[in-house]
Amino acid sequence: MSLTFPSIEVGHTIGGRYKLVREIGRGPRGLVFEARDLDFEEWPVALKVLPAEFVAKRGLLERLKDSAQEVFQLMHENIVRLHEVECIDGIGFIVMQLLKPVTGKTKATSDHKLPFSQVCHIAQSAVSGLAAAHNLGVFHGALKPSNLMWSNEHVLKLVDVGTLCK
Repeated sequence: MSLTFPSIEVGHTIGGRYKLVREIGRGPRGLVFEARDLDFEEWPVALKVLPAEFVAKRGLLERLKDSAQEVFQLMHENIVRLHEVECIDGIGFIVMQLLKPVTGKTKATSDHKLPFSQVCHIAQSAVSGLAAAHNLGVFHGALKPSNLMWSNEHVLKLVDVGTLCK
């Protein structure tokens, strides 16, 4: 089944607050943009636009918001910080911490192999974040290399923790 997304593009401002700067990712669960939060001195954020079918499905956005409430409590160095889950003018979106566009998948498929010590560090960081989430009853649901990203401080972060609803 092919999902559709609202017709928005770079330069568009969502809800009078988030100005889309550039597309940084695309997948079955959303389009991800680098955006600027105009309410906070153009602070850079990542904004994931949800598929139209997701927004239209009765109760799904509310379940996502409920799940996100638990994630908002998570203050763990290995979990991407969520800022907001909202639907404005029919556009459902998730606002989160902006990370470097280097994923675990990119690192693992580069021309060189990772040293064993770095692989152990990546695994330990991912498990640490998952354990913190599980302690609050929050689950990932789609752990894969592309959901492991690096912060600007070179800290591994789990993306999409608690934001997947079926």
